[in-house]
Amino acid sequence: MSLRLSAARIFLPPFLRKKYLGKLFGLTAEAFGVPVPAFEGTSDEARLRLFASFTRENALRILAAGNAGAGGERLYRNARAFGEELRKSLGVRTFAEALAAARLLYGAIGIDFEGAPDGTVVIRSCRFAAAYTPEICGFISSLDRGILSGLAGGGDLRFVGRLTEGNDSCRAEFRPEGRRG
Repeated sequence: MSLRLSAARIFLPPFLRKKYLGKLFGLTAEAFGVPVPAFEGTSDEARLRLFASFTRENALRILAAGNAGAGGERLYRNARAFGEELRKSLGVRTFAEALAAARLLYGAIGIDFEGAPDGTVVIRSCRFAAAYTPEICGFISSLDRGILSGLAGGGDLRFVGRLTEGNDSCRAEFRPEGRRG
């Protein structure tokens, strides 16, 4: 495992947490075609609450306009570029390291992400589940698909169950590029 990823797993400095959340806000706002909301000088908790309401409101707008396909593709594309950037900056080289990086990043925003070597992903708790309907969660999961694809150097994530649908966890399957089954 790279030294940068190993160090980040031990301690993710607050400035990096803020930087990553700022990037997430930026790529999401760009995909939504709206400005990034002001969050300077707010606590981590306030920024995460703002992100939940910001994504919920904009997802509702896009879904109501019937633009889910194009909006989801923009979210995916922007998130994939962010995942690729994180792959490079954290020194991720293997699928196992991509899963470790995802656990770190998702944990920083209040999502209990667990990925297994076979590509099974389980999310037992998510701070955003209470703010999202199943439709919004499905739409916003384009971010998850993109980030994981970028971290892993390609591949696809497919959810088979969600907390927002009343399940006890979100369950998904991630297939890295080149892996069948």
